Amino acid sequence: MENKNLILQQLLSKILVKKIIDNFHNILADKNISHAELSRKAGKNEGAFNKTFNEAEDLKLSSFLRYWHAFKSLEEEKYSSSEDNAVKFEDLLDSEAHRMLNLISQLKNYDLNFISIEDIKLLQSLKYYFKQLKNKNILTEREIAVYEKILESRKEGESNEL
Repeated sequence: MENKNLILQQLLSKILVKKIIDNFHNILADKNISHAELSRKAGKNEGAFNKTFNEAEDLKLSSFLRYWHAFKSLEEEKYSSSEDNAVKFEDLLDSEAHRMLNLISQLKNYDLNFISIEDIKLLQSLKYYFKQLKNKNILTEREIAVYEKILESRKEGESNEL
């Protein structure tokens, strides 16, 4: 049987990827850069980033870096005089993403029977992403079961083993 901590870690990693891609999408929209324009600049076909966005693909690092480099080039071309408004890599990682990374890192030695209120609130705040990934059949049955069991058991105030 798989370790529930590992399953939750895998689930949170999928949610984190979706969140970062969504944040990137929002930055593109703010800068009036289309998915097609970004894809072309990255040397990919026009629909490549749109597919990544719609299907919540977990990009390889090399693909992500190509998109980031293409974005920075397009940003410089369009907004060359406004360095104050230049997007930084850190802008992709909001406070919720940082909290997720922290929890993902701690899960190896975490006792889910004593999950903190803050971590429960974080997991609850991720329901939007959970539902999106679930509806797109990106999550495994075990990931769905572990997430739902944690939220349900904590909502009822149970301390039984998951």
